[in-house]
Amino acid sequence: MNAISNHSRVLIPLLWVALVAAACGSTPAVVGQAPSPTIQPSAVASPAVASPAVASPEPSVVPAPPASPAPAPAATPKPGSPTKGLSAPAKPAPPVPTVWSKARVALSGQCFSPAATVDQQGAYHLVAMCGTHVRYATSKDGRSWRTGTFARPARHHDVSPQIAVDGSRLYVAFNRLRETDGGCGDDGLEDVGVYYRSRTLPAGAWSGAIRIGAAGDHLQSFRVVGGVIHETYASGDGPGSVSYASVADGRFRSVTIPGAAETSLRIGDDGRARIAYTAGDSVNYAVVGRDGALSTRTVFKSRDMHLTSPSLVLGAGDRAYLAWSAHELWGGGCADGADPVSKPGTYVGTDASGTWQVRRVSKVVADPSLTLDVERGRLSVVIGTPSGAREMTRRANGAWSGAQIPRTRGMEQFVLRRDGVSGHLLLVGTRWSSSGDKVEIVAFVKS
Repeated sequence: MNAISNHSRVLIPLLWVALVAAACGSTPAVVGQAPSPTIQPSAVASPAVASPAVASPEPSVVPAPPASPAPAPAATPKPGSPTKGLSAPAKPAPPVPTVWSKARVALSGQCFSPAATVDQQGAYHLVAMCGTHVRYATSKDGRSWRTGTFARPARHHDVSPQIAVDGSRLYVAFNRLRETDGGCGDDGLEDVGVYYRSRTLPAGAWSGAIRIGAAGDHLQSFRVVGGVIHETYASGDGPGSVSYASVADGRFRSVTIPGAAETSLRIGDDGRARIAYTAGDSVNYAVVGRDGALSTRTVFKSRDMHLTSPSLVLGAGDRAYLAWSAHELWGGGCADGADPVSKPGTYVGTDASGTWQVRRVSKVVADPSLTLDVERGRLSVVIGTPSGAREMTRRANGAWSGAQIPRTRGMEQFVLRRDGVSGHLLLVGTRWSSSGDKVEIVAFVKS
């Protein structure tokens, strides 16, 4: 289970008794839940758009069967649709953004764990866990946001949402928890599986909730490319082994990632999954082969630091850029022996030169979020510091620069995304309101 998921599960038992759906905003529209299709033992249902309806009881589902490791089929680029690693007609690159906008509240209530994406038309989309529901917001300019709340079965919590766009289709995936009697050492919440909804852009109706895989799976990362769903998840009600899975042509296929704790997932131009993952004292990078096997390299290893929060993007030729946080384990006591060799902070690594190069970009230990201007080879990384969000930029020549982002003091859980059409950057984070009675999801645009 990743760091955000752990944070969400700690917060839920404290919040759900006192919260109702209205706590997530003043008068949000309700995104209806159509009757959810049953997942057959041999397949996962394909996404379908359904008309809005009132919340239905928990759908009847059958866990996906164990499957031998196999790769997702390669995505075939559409004619006239260039990808990162393929040649494309020359076109002027969007201008480099220079100025951050004022903060705009996208969601208001007890809202945490935001995720965001930008579609091919330059519209912004984000989701967050608000109380026991998943809420969704969309904007064309980052200033005015339209919001909605997804329905869920009674005595269930939908948490830790992720969002992805695949051409003209938008997807929202999340973990669903069921309330139980609880007990000593039991938080009273049981994982019942990973679910997703989808709709066509710009204004299609949301589908019903469809489960991926088995009950007890807990989502970490989620992507959809060429109609193929990709995910990483932890099994066994969260603390079990971590796996990668794909859903294509109604077939669920998975492979275990040995030793993985937290993951970040991207899909290359060849349709193959790339996974950055931490394993306690190491950061690793895996590629899922066409035969389903993992090809793995260790990017960074430390004997006295704990490594967390991987964040991955892909550049031209599917070169990897990833960031992570390094926490010092040495406590300074006599039992620890010699002085530590660790250098805690936030690190960035890339294999763009053909070999892995690693650099510590900040002494602040924070969960990084990064994005890449592929045309210019310009990498942007945002981390949370005591003074607010700090943006660090690596130019194609390897030079780094950094600056604090105005009006972000006291915010956390930052997510950075880039609009490939305009070149603008979207920054999303959580902020306690001035009254202290709610947590807002706030958005900034750099143009």
